[in-house]
Amino acid sequence: EKYKEVKSTAKMSRCYNEQCSHPNAMVERSKVKPCAGCRQAYYCSRECQKADWPRHGMICELNSLVITRAQAEQGEAATKEASMKASTTS
Repeated sequence: EKYKEVKSTAKMSRCYNEQCSHPNAMVERSKVKPCAGCRQAYYCSRECQKADWPRHGMICELNSLVITRAQAEQGEAATKEASMKASTTS
């Protein structure tokens, strides 16, 4: 009974735009979309994302750089690990 009640309750998320017109910027989680640049900020609409760009733009660029660097480091670590495994099994 309680499970069905909880399961049927809409999961909510906050639109990253502080000026969002939704009450408390809360929107159904299934309706928010991540920023295409950094995927760290979520918006209820393209309009909210555009309106928030002056504030989010610099943060987005920094997030993207950090994410790219982290992915590169993970790739290097995986390559090094694979190389070490190959040299020990040969």
